[in-house]
Amino acid sequence: MSTAYTIGLDLGQANDFSALAVLEHVDLVPPGAWGHDAARASGPDVQPTRELRVVHLQRWPLGTPYHVIVGEVGNLVRTEELYGSRMYFDRSGVGRPVGDMLWECYARGEFGDSMPVGQTITGGEKSGNGTVTKRDLISGLEIAVQQGRLKIPTGLALVDVLERELTSFKMHLSAKNGREKYDIERRTGEGHGDIVIAVALAAMHPDFDVVPRWDTAPHA
Repeated sequence: MSTAYTIGLDLGQANDFSALAVLEHVDLVPPGAWGHDAARASGPDVQPTRELRVVHLQRWPLGTPYHVIVGEVGNLVRTEELYGSRMYFDRSGVGRPVGDMLWECYARGEFGDSMPVGQTITGGEKSGNGTVTKRDLISGLEIAVQQGRLKIPTGLALVDVLERELTSFKMHLSAKNGREKYDIERRTGEGHGDIVIAVALAAMHPDFDVVPRWDTAPHA
């Protein structure tokens, strides 16, 4: 089962928050061109624009037991709107044992049709085979921001934290080996980039097992 939603889950360790983000994938077509057939019939110059709309952000207090987080995620993905959504989680560090908990819950039917997909976030230079570099993860989200395709509604919980974290991630050279790496520039008590990582995980594969909702683009 496919939906227009994807979910990203960043699992924090003792001093980091765990965070979750839900994105709605929306393809915008010109007024009067509705659906796949209408867009194709309007000619090759009419291409839908994929928007990634942040519809839900959540962060758990420090020290929240992982079984509580897993249970709340299960309750969320079994809701009618999110049932069958693709979910990506950070399998780095504590994500490995917590990932086992997620998969066990999925096997018992506690996640409905939302199969958890683990991604190990690394500081390397190449993504693939279940791993993704932080550079690729963050730069992919930055492209969506620069193109104006990431839509963040005002008034949504934790939007202020997301916006601060988006501006805090910077690429710099490692003093150890001179390699490029992405990391959050300003670490405060508000978080270590957990919200951004959750959003970036949800945005990883915008065309895989996702059926976007169609909407009309505003008039120019």
